[in-house]
Amino acid sequence: VDANTGYGVSFKIPLTVKEPSVTLEDIEAKLFSEVIWEYSTTFNTGQVGRSKNIALASNKINGTILAPDEIFSYNDVVGERSYSEGFQEATVYMNGESVPGVGGGICQPSSTLYAAALYANLEIVERHNHSLPVSYLPAGLDATIAEGYLDLRIRNNTEFPVKISATTDGGIVKFTIYGFNKDNISVDVQRSFSGGIYYVTRVVKQD
Repeated sequence: VDANTGYGVSFKIPLTVKEPSVTLEDIEAKLFSEVIWEYSTTFNTGQVGRSKNIALASNKINGTILAPDEIFSYNDVVGERSYSEGFQEATVYMNGESVPGVGGGICQPSSTLYAAALYANLEIVERHNHSLPVSYLPAGLDATIAEGYLDLRIRNNTEFPVKISATTDGGIVKFTIYGFNKDNISVDVQRSFSGGIYYVTRVVKQD
């Protein structure tokens, strides 16, 4: 209000409109439209307890959706490994030895998912190798987990949501990562061995 006249005073404020780089229509059209990568490993269905643990952990992960910048935690999604949660006793690695333990085998889904995420060019926030070699993946591509202190964490570093699909059928556990490969990225994972250590290099190419 003008102090002298008592009348209201109006001002014209310039309006600048900035269009978003990604619109809702873009997301809906491209949502989970591509298989970014899928990776499979095999397991022995004759090992009943281990097979059930693999299926249970995989089913908990199946359908997980990660928004851009969201971080997936294997331990958070799979939850407590206990009899009450349906997990059974099977062989686990502990202090460099194979011993019986509840939830044995659930490192195979974590390792399979890790390999898929490597090839999908997702950011690996946390990953740990086993203390002993595993039979279902080449050395360097495994990912062990331990409730409370060892986790597999993966960040969706793309501009679009990604969805993780997991299946266990006929002794095959398969993880498929759906999303949209906006920048036409391709990935090659190279392994080398020196001084008793396996080295893994991810080579990322565009177009």
